[in-house]
Amino acid sequence: WDIYVMDIETGEITRLTENYVIDAHPDWSPDGSQIVFGSFRDAEGNPSGAADIFTVSVEGTDLTRLTDSIWEDNDPEWSPDGTMIAFKSNRNTQQAAREEIFVMDADGSSVVRLTTTTGWQSDHDPSWNTDGSSVLFSRYEGERPWTDSADLSVFQWQWQELIPWNVYEVDLSGIVTKLTSVEYAAGLPVFSIDGSSVLFLRLDFIISDDQLVGSYHRLILMDTDGNNQQQLIPDDSHTSTMEYFDW
Repeated sequence: WDIYVMDIETGEITRLTENYVIDAHPDWSPDGSQIVFGSFRDAEGNPSGAADIFTVSVEGTDLTRLTDSIWEDNDPEWSPDGTMIAFKSNRNTQQAAREEIFVMDADGSSVVRLTTTTGWQSDHDPSWNTDGSSVLFSRYEGERPWTDSADLSVFQWQWQELIPWNVYEVDLSGIVTKLTSVEYAAGLPVFSIDGSSVLFLRLDFIISDDQLVGSYHRLILMDTDGNNQQQLIPDDSHTSTMEYFDW
């Protein structure tokens, strides 16, 4: 996987990274000059078992490594004023599938942990409030590592141990607020441009004879306190495939 940008007027595509590792989760800097992303590469550019966070200019130059850890640093997102980057990491738990939310200065310095997990809890997909005061994220609260969902048999027959996922918010002092309480999964939360609403993806599982056979992917709009949840797009033939979105 590599990082690309596309000019929406001309359709011209520019490749920003080119290697044999996974470069993913890109996010624009507020001034539009840089992309921050997670990359599974070591110091020599070879494949690594854990990601670190990099920036690159929109021309594909000035590749800069912001984190250098043997643990996972990924899902980076720039703060609205461009001074900070939020990301997930298991550098504190030092255990696979046990991520927490961190913030750091845009140059990679002054790393601060915002969330603390217990058991097999794991925090993902940080997304800044438009005023930069807090970060939305998805928290896994199942009974076993969330990575076990990659095992089809476990996913189908032991799905009860792989739920729930819910949407939370944490401010920069580390105060955490739970915004959703769903039966199965809620994730990928993003604030509206004016900061008045939150959009997230809710997965409603389809169970037949205790087996997970599918799920409805529903885009849900809610107030920032978690109230007034409403499905944004009616169910149709694409409901089972809906995934990524943004404001």
